[in-house]
Amino acid sequence: MRYRLYLLRIKTAQLEERLNSLVDFIKATNSDVPISLRHSSEVSQAPEEATPLRGRERARSDSQSQTRTPSFSYESTGAIPSVYNEHAPRICVCRAQAGEVPDPLEPDEVLLSMFVNKLMPNYPFVALPPGITASELASKRPFLLAAIRMVASYRNLRSMRSQNYFVMRHLSEQMLMRSERSLELLQVILLVLGSYQYHCMVHAQMNNLIALAQSLVADLGLNKPPDLQERTKLLWSNLEGPRARTNDERRALCGVWYMTSM
Repeated sequence: MRYRLYLLRIKTAQLEERLNSLVDFIKATNSDVPISLRHSSEVSQAPEEATPLRGRERARSDSQSQTRTPSFSYESTGAIPSVYNEHAPRICVCRAQAGEVPDPLEPDEVLLSMFVNKLMPNYPFVALPPGITASELASKRPFLLAAIRMVASYRNLRSMRSQNYFVMRHLSEQMLMRSERSLELLQVILLVLGSYQYHCMVHAQMNNLIALAQSLVADLGLNKPPDLQERTKLLWSNLEGPRARTNDERRALCGVWYMTSM
């Protein structure tokens, strides 16, 4: 009798482990997991002393979280390498010289004000909340502030083109190497595309950036009505409806459509 109870306990622990693995997989691949699904996964986790198998699994996950690399943040430090745009024609007039890293002439608050008052009305696909400061934007979306700083530096083209290198480097690292998908990356791409009149078209990355923007729109699901994924519908009934699109998402989608139609 005790042996049968022991086997039943082991099978129950294995079933809970499989269910938690399935929930974790859905969380990792679906940004709109319903609240009921998240809550059920938290409730189903048993204490460590109740099931030794779950205790070992939790200890393993804790050790993995300790060795996980910290979140990546945007940095505009370092020198421009000599390989930057090395395959571009030598006649290109906007190539940033290797090692050249000039600072913006104006502080962040001035550049942000120039963007809001002069650039944003003519390019409304990336909008900011009224009254937001540079420090607030740096704490919430630092990469977007870096892109705004770059496009607002049009009175100093040397600085603007050098800043463009760091923006492109961060884009490639986050999207291609770290597989990040976010609205902030899409907004940065739109800002870079919107300022391409300050770059010559000899070595232009415009088509590459448009393709990346289209890929982001598809991955974020902005090109279709908001809906839960089919596997989530099959697992649970009476789910809460998906959230509506935000104005920032609608603007970004319009921006991608505008750039692809040019």
